Amino acid sequence: MKKQHRVHKYLFLLTAYILVISLLLPGCSDKETVTTKPAPETAEPPAPTELEKSAEPIEPEIVVPHTQAIVGNRINSIRASGVTGTTIGVGAFQIAWGDHFVKTVATENTVFTYAMQTYGGSFKAYMYSKKDGEEWREGISFIAAKPPNLLVDSKDYVHLIAFEPYDLDDEYMGRLFHIKFDQPNTVSGTYTFEYITPDTRETGWALDTCATWYYGASIDKNDVIMVAYTNAFVYEGDPASRTISARVYDPTTGKWTYETVATHLPSQFCYPFVAATDGYFHVLATEDEYDVSLEGTGYPFRYGMIKHFQRAKNSDKWVESTLIDMNETLTSQEIHELWFRHYELLIDQKGTVHVIILYCTDDNGNPCACTENPPKAYHYWKTESGTTWQSEPAIDTSCGWLRLWEREDGQLFYVYSNCNEQLCLIPFGTTERYVISNLVSPYVDQPNPFVAAARGGTNPSSTFNLAVFSCVEACEGVVISVDTSGIR
Repeated sequence: MKKQHRVHKYLFLLTAYILVISLLLPGCSDKETVTTKPAPETAEPPAPTELEKSAEPIEPEIVVPHTQAIVGNRINSIRASGVTGTTIGVGAFQIAWGDHFVKTVATENTVFTYAMQTYGGSFKAYMYSKKDGEEWREGISFIAAKPPNLLVDSKDYVHLIAFEPYDLDDEYMGRLFHIKFDQPNTVSGTYTFEYITPDTRETGWALDTCATWYYGASIDKNDVIMVAYTNAFVYEGDPASRTISARVYDPTTGKWTYETVATHLPSQFCYPFVAATDGYFHVLATEDEYDVSLEGTGYPFRYGMIKHFQRAKNSDKWVESTLIDMNETLTSQEIHELWFRHYELLIDQKGTVHVIILYCTDDNGNPCACTENPPKAYHYWKTESGTTWQSEPAIDTSCGWLRLWEREDGQLFYVYSNCNEQLCLIPFGTTERYVISNLVSPYVDQPNPFVAAARGGTNPSSTFNLAVFSCVEACEGVVISVDTSGIR
């Protein structure tokens, strides 16, 4: 990317973020001084105001028993607010950022998540755990430029994958690291720490040394961990930088190995969902490409294509497929108005790969601007060994977010949320809506749910756990647990 393009992007993003925050949080600018730098190269743009439209109920709602608890007492920062001596980017600490991250995991009797704060010239993630019938307990804290990935292995040891910046004044450059706690079922006490990627200040930039915080992680049943990430900053202006790389952890040897998932992609692809199953590694990523024709929009980056990559574990060949490519039929401006996003990757117990994609469509299912209709969710699926995708509307209503969760008996559920609404479970293939929250403001202000699921190591069960973070309010996280055994 040319230097002037990067400068233009910073200015556009800075203006957009300040405008949105001032609208959503009136009065904050009168109470605090904000020191900022432009947002990162491919940070998510603010959600369109059309998302605040309430969706019509699918069917009469049924409230099911659930437990709902505020996580600890730490307020999650959603922007670099009042940080002295740093130039951290606007929006850099929005904990709801990163739909592809695993932000909560669970063992048989304990749930884990975290809070993120930006005080005292630093930015840290604070671990939390909660055993059944007990209060939340704060564990270790560590520096991370973005929310970390949480994983739990087959012996209930918690793992963390995160990105550590070289300097607190520059969140963009750094390296990935791995933490494993020395005792199971805890995020307190001693732990082992190791860097996954090298220090490029010493090695220089190359595909096998550079990493970014556009990464995802997953763990399989045998405790093999895969971390995939875009190498967007390796060679500026060189198509080779449109690359996805990976690090794989072998629990037998305790070693990490490097491999390239894809190079010379047609665009830059970011926000990788990662899933590791018994037989395959999977990566799902979305286009995030600079487009000069979008400079007048306030966010000159095109989100128009979603790709999937997979490798059989008994092979060294990555197989690429395209789920959807809006670039073939729409202009960059039309794509910009769609709110085109990927929100889930799940491989079920039968070996079917499921993906959830949101974008705005008209009554006939044709892509349209969000000023005309709010986003709807579409379900894509294929067999794990195949490359041919099928698709259909996921639910018959608009939504802000839609996740997918699998119960131990194989029943799939959509996890539905919309701006300023309660969260619901919708059994796959039905129109029944089960309310699983009792959120109040500010916790219900654009609630973004993160599911404890198999790709993070959580074993399938009848208990559904999710963490909820507001996109627009500085408040604590909320964790909800639901016994779904009574839902048929």
